[in-house]
Amino acid sequence: MKRPIVGIEADVGKNERGLRYAKVYEGYYEAVFAAGGDPILLPPLEGEESASRALALVDAVVVPGGDDLPAQDYGEEPLICERSGAVDARRYEFGRALVRGAVSADRPLLGVCYGHQLLNVALGGALVQDIPIQLGIQETHRIAVGDVRHLVELEEGSRLARLARARRGEVNSRHHQSVKRAGDGLKVVGRAPDGVIEAVEAEGRRFVVGVQWHPERMGPGSLGWGVFEALVEAAR
Repeated sequence: MKRPIVGIEADVGKNERGLRYAKVYEGYYEAVFAAGGDPILLPPLEGEESASRALALVDAVVVPGGDDLPAQDYGEEPLICERSGAVDARRYEFGRALVRGAVSADRPLLGVCYGHQLLNVALGGALVQDIPIQLGIQETHRIAVGDVRHLVELEEGSRLARLARARRGEVNSRHHQSVKRAGDGLKVVGRAPDGVIEAVEAEGRRFVVGVQWHPERMGPGSLGWGVFEALVEAAR
């Protein structure tokens, strides 16, 4: 059976000489390969046509973690704190077009952390800009060296609950923002015990899922690499 081609949207880095480069952490392409897909890198190029051409090459898309989305694009003034870090502008424009194109074409899509938030904002949703300041939650989701872990409560009948074969599971956590209002066509299907939104799904699509945790770092298991397996299966 042909292995689906899974495009992984790339972030942008800059070396000590100021040269920009595309980057994807190996956990993403290892998880895609272990799930039965062949990963390729989708670097951020200018123009909506570049996202359309990239989408035409792949059977599914993964949007990995990253930095903070521009608050003005969901109708808010930016809240700046020591945890803030703006996403590269070219990455954001390319990724937003890629997400909207994938949803429109019913191409299987998985958003992870930043990718989960981008999916939400690209479809008209809004974010909590800083969990400690705006929600008063200090520890559960903190950005720290390594991941913290907590439970996630899954909506009965959701794709993720069926995948986990349970209404709850343990996930990792390393973020300071979260979904506040779900975008058009998205349904909240996972929350931490403190109420922070951890997962969304699009109804009526083959596979459009956003998770706040990092399944690529969790290894084998239903809410870890199992999420990538479900993406690849949908791509088949």
